[in-house]
Amino acid sequence: MKNLILFTLFYALSSQLGFSQALKQDIYHYIENPNVISENKENTHAGFMSYSSEKMAKQAGLSPENFISLDGLWKFKWVPAPAERPTDFYKNNFDVSSWGNIKVPANWELEGYGFLPKSFLRIIKNSN
Repeated sequence: MKNLILFTLFYALSSQLGFSQALKQDIYHYIENPNVISENKENTHAGFMSYSSEKMAKQAGLSPENFISLDGLWKFKWVPAPAERPTDFYKNNFDVSSWGNIKVPANWELEGYGFLPKSFLRIIKNSN
């Protein structure tokens, strides 16, 4: 009985070790291979605009009447933990005067908010 338990334990541990080795080799395929860019994501497609009629679509070009660009300068508040977030920010009378501004579109870490990974800091430092 003791031998059966030891054999089962040895087999379980050795199979897990083999699985982790295979996973370790496979993960580098995804991390290091620049050709792996589209697994588990939708195919790219053109943007679509909605118009009220075909005539309006032909006249308006890229400016439909119901299109609003979100590009620009927005108020932005970064907090280090979700519990510290302002919960009533969506209300019309919420005071955002102490918030900073951020360009949209943007990446908040590159705009000075949050934390940049050390690898990003090396890239930025080396590119200057």
